[in-house]
Amino acid sequence: MPLSKSFTAKIVADEIRNIAEEQNKSRLQPQDVIDYINLGVLRVFEKLDKNFYQTTYNLAVNSDSLDISALNVDSIIKIVDQTNGKLIKTGADEIENLTDNSRKQSNIYYYQEGETLRLYKGSNISTYGIMRLVYVRGLELCTKETDFLDVPDKLVPEVLEIAKNITYEKLNTATKKVDKEK
Repeated sequence: MPLSKSFTAKIVADEIRNIAEEQNKSRLQPQDVIDYINLGVLRVFEKLDKNFYQTTYNLAVNSDSLDISALNVDSIIKIVDQTNGKLIKTGADEIENLTDNSRKQSNIYYYQEGETLRLYKGSNISTYGIMRLVYVRGLELCTKETDFLDVPDKLVPEVLEIAKNITYEKLNTATKKVDKEK
């Protein structure tokens, strides 16, 4: 769910169109407008503390492989099995060798492979419990002007300024190309 509760992409889109009109440029394509907005949102996102995007989700686990594609996971902070405790992050190569290590049979290990979580439950653990996944979700980009911006409301003016600067830059670049062709 986007962070902004008050501002949709339309507020930025209107400003971008005003700039195009002021510059007496041909109308921007709707996708150009959305792209400029998303570039502004992305630049603000890159500077933000990722705690703004921290999310928790409970997973019912019944196999050693979990599809997390619907969650939009950017990075995992931690996973806690409510029955067995905190999971230990490991690598793909390491998880293959855990069965051979007798000291590692009282824990649950995980690694993320794209949009899949791979789990290993030590032989001393009878079953997985409900797992609480704490993660940083990925940025939600706008696809239409009615979408809310995925930045805190107080940072929407910064998105607006960045998108306006991108618009000026793109329109001036287009003008220079046309002038050179004449």
